[in-house]
Amino acid sequence: MLQDNGLLFVYDISQTPDIEQYVKILFSCAGFIVLNNIGNCWILCKRALLSFDVPKVKGYLVKEAETPAEIESYFLFLKNRYPESQNYCREIDDLFTHQSVIFLAYPEQNPSQVIGVARYTYSLAEYGYYLPCQLATFCEGKHTGKHLMLPKNVTSIGESLSLYDEKGTGKKGTSYLVYQQLIRAILTYKHDIAHTEISYTTYPKGDETIEALYKERFGFKHTLHDNEKVCLKYGTFAGQWYLIELEQWMIEHQYHNADQIFHKHKQAFAV
Repeated sequence: MLQDNGLLFVYDISQTPDIEQYVKILFSCAGFIVLNNIGNCWILCKRALLSFDVPKVKGYLVKEAETPAEIESYFLFLKNRYPESQNYCREIDDLFTHQSVIFLAYPEQNPSQVIGVARYTYSLAEYGYYLPCQLATFCEGKHTGKHLMLPKNVTSIGESLSLYDEKGTGKKGTSYLVYQQLIRAILTYKHDIAHTEISYTTYPKGDETIEALYKERFGFKHTLHDNEKVCLKYGTFAGQWYLIELEQWMIEHQYHNADQIFHKHKQAFAV
């Protein structure tokens, strides 16, 4: 689709799962020449649905939260574990619910008492840039718990609970100060700018490739402390859809090798 001197590719991954191969073919043929003549390129993708088996944990009963009451139990558990003094905010958690699957854990001897929660969230693994996936933690105490194996198609853990743990339970390089900034930034963006659902991703400080892919003109802002190694980008993902921008100067100067689009920095967020 041509519009405003640009090119937009639209993919539904549930119907076209091998998007990486299709885009590589495009760029390996006349793609770069065409795009240099047209202008910017946008790739709009629809996330595939999550599919997995319910985790089995010895000593626990684990089930997916499906009813409103069960979902409310999830939020109540987090509210009790992470008080306001640790920046827990139901509104922030709600931002990620629409793209997540929530699990509740009960002790076998008392199946009515929720003693732990987990949430699996979509990732953008085909590009190497991940949306948050909550750390799968079943807690008997405030900071103790058992960790589950993640489904094979989930590649990122720890981001969401890091919002509320002062010492951080997320990936290497994240910190409490960064997530304090994220909370303030998300609330500002949601109420003052977007008025819609938003999400976020992280990237190493100084990574110009990812900075370019999430430019502010597409609704993404960033927060950065001088003493931090991780930046945050956040913006509108429009439900199950997400947008990747390839500007003309990027095509000309940065992405002559299409593999860079998909594989550069893929190990940067390894847990």
